[in-house]
Amino acid sequence: MARRAFRKTQLAVCVLVLSACAAGERAQGATGGARKSPPAGASDARVIKDLTAADRRKAARAVHEVLARGGRMIPHLLKLKGDRRCFFGDWELGTHVGGSVRLMPLKRDQCYEESSASTVEVAALFLIESVYRNDLKFAQGATLAEWKAGGEERTDVEKNGRELLERAWVVTERWSKEFEREGLESLRAKDRGPFAGTRLGFY
Repeated sequence: MARRAFRKTQLAVCVLVLSACAAGERAQGATGGARKSPPAGASDARVIKDLTAADRRKAARAVHEVLARGGRMIPHLLKLKGDRRCFFGDWELGTHVGGSVRLMPLKRDQCYEESSASTVEVAALFLIESVYRNDLKFAQGATLAEWKAGGEERTDVEKNGRELLERAWVVTERWSKEFEREGLESLRAKDRGPFAGTRLGFY
């Protein structure tokens, strides 16, 4: 009898816990759109500040707000060149269909040394490409790589490494001059993205 009563108690506790979890998920789903909506009257500078915050929700909101604001955010993103701090909105970038997992180091300023973590400047490059494509899911994630001449496989140059980032910034800054002259729609019509004509890109 005591054992049966104990099992019933255990079952009741499990049901309560599962119900609470389900209610929490429903509430989160109900407010999910609100988390991604723009902060009322927020300036572009504030959006960038949130993008670089060590707060997953702020960074996630900012990712979607950058895309919503479009081309006018590109000059702000260009200013993030060289920012090696950890980027906390990584899960908003890409499909992650390959099961990529981003682990944050214990200290925020150690992200450049951790190959599995994305930095703010990597996220900025990804978002510039996202604004051009109007799509956050054009790649699996924010991993910058180089492809071999045939395009069938990637080279062994360190992904998200300093060499690739330097080259990526050179071509992106050159592209930004075209963006200033011609505008986003003209470049889209020409299929002229930030990495066009190179073997660099995100996968």
